[in-house]
Amino acid sequence: MKCHLLDVGWGGALTRDNVRAAIEKHAPDGLLFTAVETSTGMVNPLEELAALAEELHLVVGIDSVSALGNVHHEYSRQSISCVSSTSGKALAALAGVAIVFMRDKRHTGSMNESQPVSLDAIDLLQGQQSPGKVRNTLSSTLLATLHESLEHMFSNGLESHFTHNQLLKKAVLRHAQEAGFEIFSGGDSPCVTTLKIPSGCDWQGMMSQLEDAGFEIYHNTPYLADENVFQVATFGDFTVDDVKALFSALACG
Repeated sequence: MKCHLLDVGWGGALTRDNVRAAIEKHAPDGLLFTAVETSTGMVNPLEELAALAEELHLVVGIDSVSALGNVHHEYSRQSISCVSSTSGKALAALAGVAIVFMRDKRHTGSMNESQPVSLDAIDLLQGQQSPGKVRNTLSSTLLATLHESLEHMFSNGLESHFTHNQLLKKAVLRHAQEAGFEIFSGGDSPCVTTLKIPSGCDWQGMMSQLEDAGFEIYHNTPYLADENVFQVATFGDFTVDDVKALFSALACG
């Protein structure tokens, strides 16, 4: 399988126009993209891109690991052939359960003979017709934590869950502005906010303050360090008071 990469640069946005131009140039059979780009906290225009793919008769595969359950996306367009997620990250359970939604009528054969059965989605779909139906036994602990996480998300209705995420986002933005942090533009994910590391601060000292207060932020990966940014992620059972406490501990001394 040959793939072409559309690189719009750090913080660049996927748009209907630049994706259309790439499709016209390379004439692919399908379009693969992430629903949320967590390295910047940007929500991609899923509905627009799926509509474009429908217009141009392409199938769509979507990495929704950071979106499913947190971003109010619509996945019903017929062009969307596959949506993947996981028990961790957006669903806030223990990582370890791969989740794949597929339109099985579009997938009729395995990719190749050397592919491990555990990664062969077609084989798993065919397992629905086999005795017992189960091809792999999952950890009961992973399933139990995923169940509890989903129960929590749906306890007051999914709309309430979405609303709560937006309240957390507003709290992060408000406290970040009050603390003088520069907010990375375009980061509209409700659960991921990218902030500039302030100049003139003892960054390692700030990290020690956070650790002492029981917090950890996402900052020590090369692609974030290269851009001199860090991230606040609110995947999980957090409150507005938790956000306030985080920025109190993150004060630049």
